[in-house]
Amino acid sequence: MKVIEILHKDVIKTTLDEYLNQNAESRYIKRLQIINYIMENEGVSCNSAAKIFNVSPKAVQNWVNKINETKDIETLRDQPGKGRKTRLTQIQLKKIENVVKKSPEKVGLNAKQWNGALLSKYITQKLDVDLKVRQCQRLLKNYGVPCQTGRPAN
Repeated sequence: MKVIEILHKDVIKTTLDEYLNQNAESRYIKRLQIINYIMENEGVSCNSAAKIFNVSPKAVQNWVNKINETKDIETLRDQPGKGRKTRLTQIQLKKIENVVKKSPEKVGLNAKQWNGALLSKYITQKLDVDLKVRQCQRLLKNYGVPCQTGRPAN
């Protein structure tokens, strides 16, 4: 049988890893594959398993410890409530998106272009939520709105 080869392995590997880390179910399946690999290859180290699956050795060690402790593969699922909670609801984010698509003048502000400080002030006034300037700059970038930066021209 002819030997086959995958070209551009680094690009394909990166794309696969990104895809497998996109959602909770695929991360869970990847963890199960790692545990299965370790069980099928007795004596394998966390470092070598981690290198093969492109994850950190400490994560592999934690997963093995969880499995050994609980005897239940469900412990490898992502747990809810991790990370910082958002200050804005999805409805508020949609309102902000609709507002920043218009010029600031059309929503009653005395400016020609959006910037982080202006959006921060607007959100505080209209939604009673305190967002810092940098976070507002990120929102503008995410919505594809040109953001005035730097020193204003005289």
